[in-house]
Amino acid sequence: MPPTGVRKRRSTSSAVAILHAESGDDKNENSSSLLTRMLALVFSFACIALVIKNGTRRRDDLHRTTGMTSPAAKTEPSTRGPSFVTVVLPSVVKPEARPLRLKNIEKTWGPEARAVFVVHENIEFPQGAEIDSGSLSRTFPQVLKLPSDIKVDQGVERLLYSIRTVSETVNPSFIFFTNDHTFVLPNHLCRFLQKRDASKDAYVGHALKGKGTPVAFNSGAAGYVLSRQTYMRLIREMDDPKSECSPSNASKWLQGNPGILTATCFSKVLNVQVEDTRDGEDLSHVYHAYGLVRTVSAKVDQWYVNNHAPLDGILGVDAKYHHRLQQGEACCSENTVSFHYVESGESIAFWKVLQAVLQKPIMNDKEIQTLMEGVWPRDREKLGFYAHGLPGPNDTLWPALVKVVRKIASGVATSTC
Repeated sequence: MPPTGVRKRRSTSSAVAILHAESGDDKNENSSSLLTRMLALVFSFACIALVIKNGTRRRDDLHRTTGMTSPAAKTEPSTRGPSFVTVVLPSVVKPEARPLRLKNIEKTWGPEARAVFVVHENIEFPQGAEIDSGSLSRTFPQVLKLPSDIKVDQGVERLLYSIRTVSETVNPSFIFFTNDHTFVLPNHLCRFLQKRDASKDAYVGHALKGKGTPVAFNSGAAGYVLSRQTYMRLIREMDDPKSECSPSNASKWLQGNPGILTATCFSKVLNVQVEDTRDGEDLSHVYHAYGLVRTVSAKVDQWYVNNHAPLDGILGVDAKYHHRLQQGEACCSENTVSFHYVESGESIAFWKVLQAVLQKPIMNDKEIQTLMEGVWPRDREKLGFYAHGLPGPNDTLWPALVKVVRKIASGVATSTC
C-alpha cells in the first residue's frame, strides 16, 4: 500500500486530470460525477485547514494562560530582543516626593524601560499592578510590594527581596537597577542589552572605586545591569549562611551599604568584576550619575571625580583620559542609557525635548535652545537640590548641551526589545 501522502497526491492529480480530459459529449454524462468529486475535494481541504487553525489557537491559548510554549515555539528567533525589567528602588533624597517622581516616570521612560517600582506602601503608586509570571506580556510600570517586616532603612533586605522576587516571578534575561531619581533612555538600554549574553556573568554600569571601599563597584545612581546568570548566582550565594556574601556575615558598614555589599560578593566570591562600559568609539560614558547640565559641564562633586582615579589599575590603563570624566560634548556617548538626580519636573521637560528633537531632527541649534528654555524647570522644587539649571541665554555651554541632546535623542525612540 502506498504511503498516505502519495495517495493524496494521486487523488489530487486524478481530479485535475478529469477536469482537463472531459469534453464534448462525455461532458454531460459525467458532469454530475465530476461535481461530486470536486465538492468532496474542496471539503477535504477545508477540514484540514480547520484542524490546523484550531491547533494553533489551542497552542496560543495555552501560552497566554500558562506561559508555556510548544517546543517549536521555543526555537523560533525573537524579534523583540532580550527580556529585561528596570527595578526602580527608593531614592534616599526627598522621599516625600517619590509618588510624583513615580507618576512622571510612568509618563516618560517607565513603559518602554519596563519599570518595576519597589514600594513599601501602595500609596506610592496605587495604580500599578503587582508583578507576576505574566508581567512581560503586560504594560508597565508595575509594582513590587515589599512585606511589612522590611522597613525603609533596611536597604540590604529590600534589595535582596527585590532580586529574589523578580527572579521567581518574571525571570528576565537582565535586570537594570536604578532609583526614582534616575532618567533612562529605553531604546539605548535595549541596544546595550542586545550585545550581552544572559547566560554569562554581567555586572555592568559606571564603575567607581572609593578610597574607603574594599572593591570597585558600579554607581547605583547611574544604574547597573545584572544578567540572569549573575543574579541567580548571587541569590544562591547569599542564601548560604557560611558564605562571605551572606549579609549576616558582613560588617555593620557593609550591611548599611547594599550596593557595596553585593559588589564585594561579586568581586571576592563570585569573581564577577566591573567592566569598562564607555563607548568604544570615543571613550565617552554611557551611564551618568548626574543630570544633563552637570554632566556636560563636568561640575560634579569632588568625591565622584576622585573615584575615577584608581580605575587605570582596575579596568586597564586608559592612555588617553585615564578614565577621567570629560567635559562638553565628549562627556556623553550617543548611546547614553541614563542620567541621575533628575527630579520630577526635569524628567518631564527632558523627555519632551528629546521627543521633539527625535521627531524633528532638522531643528537648528537656536530652536532647540529655545525649546529647552521654554519647558525646563527653573525653581529649586521642580529642579531638585542636586541638579543645576540651564545656563544663561548667551552662555558658552549651550553649543555642547545642544549637541548632546541631538546625539542622544534616539534613546527615546520606540524600543526594539
